Amino acid sequence: MNTTTARGRAFRRIGGAALVTGAAACTVAALIGTLPAQASTPPAAAAAAAAARTTAQHHTLGPAATSAQHAAALRDAELRKIQRAPGTKNLNAYYAAGYKYEDALDLAALWNSADRNHAKSTAGADLRAGHALPFAPGTGFTRSYTTAQQLRAYEIAEVDDARLADRLATAWKVSPAAAKAKAGALALANRPVPLEHPTPSAGDASTAFTSAGYDYTDAVKLAQIWKIDAYSAKVRAGQDLLSSPQVPLPIQP
Repeated sequence: MNTTTARGRAFRRIGGAALVTGAAACTVAALIGTLPAQASTPPAAAAAAAAARTTAQHHTLGPAATSAQHAAALRDAELRKIQRAPGTKNLNAYYAAGYKYEDALDLAALWNSADRNHAKSTAGADLRAGHALPFAPGTGFTRSYTTAQQLRAYEIAEVDDARLADRLATAWKVSPAAAKAKAGALALANRPVPLEHPTPSAGDASTAFTSAGYDYTDAVKLAQIWKIDAYSAKVRAGQDLLSSPQVPLPIQP
């Protein structure tokens, strides 16, 4: 930018009715090290200079604007790529047909799928191909399922507690396999089942163990029964006491 021209413009009065001239102009020019050249610049020349500055600013901002546009174009292209992907189209078809998350468990059990997402993708592909699914949206719970399908539903239900089946078996007085099948059947029927209760922390379990009246001697006895160390027995016993349904311990305080 021409700093001489800019300084000259700064001395114009509002409205442009008068210019700083004479001794005052010379004094100011001496302070800033240059004369206000634009004070005597013809209007046509001033307009040309302004146009030149605008063009220069445009060229200066050009690369940044181009870079932003390029980044936006890349994002749009990636989004279109995802939208065109078969997996995305299958999921969109699944939900567009009215099927929901709960239906995916029923389908996964019927098809022995790896998980709910795999079942949804398979179902969407079938729908896009014009094939009917085994049941209408929201009606999978009305079907009858084999024991193998019930067990598969239990496994797919994202159980994060490896000992849940044992606790359910104790509460229901059945074998662990039968407990898994029963829990899976409840899940397929959209009925509540304690499939995702988090395991209590070691600290909470230890506190529950002590609060129930047990002590270190009891922990040693349980350790001998379960063939683990005393601390692990204390934690396991506390988790059983806090579990739902609660599992009775083999000894009393």
